Amino acid sequence: MDYKIFNSAELSEEIMEKLFLMYSKSYGVTSWFKKPVDLQKYACGVIFNTDDISSVNAFLMFQVRKFGNKLSLGCHDGSDDGKKKSIRLRIEMLQKPGWYAETSGKVSWILRKHIPTKMIRDIHTIKTLLDLPENEAIKINDTFKFDDMESNYYVHEFYEDGNLVYKNDETMFGTICFNGIHHETGCHRSCTDNVYK
Repeated sequence: MDYKIFNSAELSEEIMEKLFLMYSKSYGVTSWFKKPVDLQKYACGVIFNTDDISSVNAFLMFQVRKFGNKLSLGCHDGSDDGKKKSIRLRIEMLQKPGWYAETSGKVSWILRKHIPTKMIRDIHTIKTLLDLPENEAIKINDTFKFDDMESNYYVHEFYEDGNLVYKNDETMFGTICFNGIHHETGCHRSCTDNVYK
């Protein structure tokens, strides 16, 4: 399937409200963002190619990072088709050089089961891609089992004043742009000979 990159700052209020409703269905009403404009924290997004963005039932949002695009949100309208498209978008993007994602739970399990989705196991690469601040740490899960749905590859820990305040089990997937992104224009970037359009 062909995909299309969008810049959330260029979308109308009506479209942002539609995307926010999908976000709320995907992550719940007590999640991080409380209103449509909050989604613009992640300036860039991906949908399956269409001339009418109001017709989409799934989308991804990503952060523009030094070594690639970090998928941060995967949203759908709650329908079976929307859920499938949300996963299909992740799989397609994570096969392209310069795209990666931290995942957990059901999404991590589904991605592990798709052969084209590459799991990142090198701790140095994981730390580099996350560009961890001093109050965060990554610890490899020594009991990780690839075929266990409940198991994830590492623990991402968050500290405040030296005390652990939050942690999340994660697994990272993607195909990294090891030479770095050498050109970027808004949400459209290139990695060696691969141009995202």
